[in-house]
Amino acid sequence: MGKNCTILDLDDPNLFSRIYRIYFKDVFSVCYGVTGDVEIAKELTQEVFQSLWERRKGLNIEKGLDRYLMKSAKYKSIDQLRKQKIRKEIRLESSFEKIDKRTSENDFGYYNLQSEINSAVADLPHQCRQVFMLSREKGFTNKEIAGSMMIAEKTVKNHINKALKLIRSHLKYE
Repeated sequence: MGKNCTILDLDDPNLFSRIYRIYFKDVFSVCYGVTGDVEIAKELTQEVFQSLWERRKGLNIEKGLDRYLMKSAKYKSIDQLRKQKIRKEIRLESSFEKIDKRTSENDFGYYNLQSEINSAVADLPHQCRQVFMLSREKGFTNKEIAGSMMIAEKTVKNHINKALKLIRSHLKYE
């Protein structure tokens, strides 16, 4: 049997087996060439032959069986790549949605915590709050704070410790 056939009696299982043996490598080569994956190429090759078997009754192959099988392999492979791309895009989109959701949750948690800290700082005694803000927000050293407020460095240190203790206490109960 030559590789170019126009009309076949594909109901004959022996003929179908021969076609499978003759064209398997060619069909596989096309599938592998398009997908670059051995396992996917094997699956697609099986699908091409399965489709040929399932459609055998109404099939009229006018330009040669080899051409028909190669085109089928090419189209199945391209369709597979398209499906993979769509699945990958869906997974990627889903991942971005999860990241966005987590980021939003983290942002909400951060702003909520920041709000609680601001509230606790606002409740500090006046001089303690001034010392704490110069230390944490302006980045002044204890010596710089002491010099600008005309208080002892030890007093600055005590105010900062008191502020941190009160803020921690405030956050535990909120």
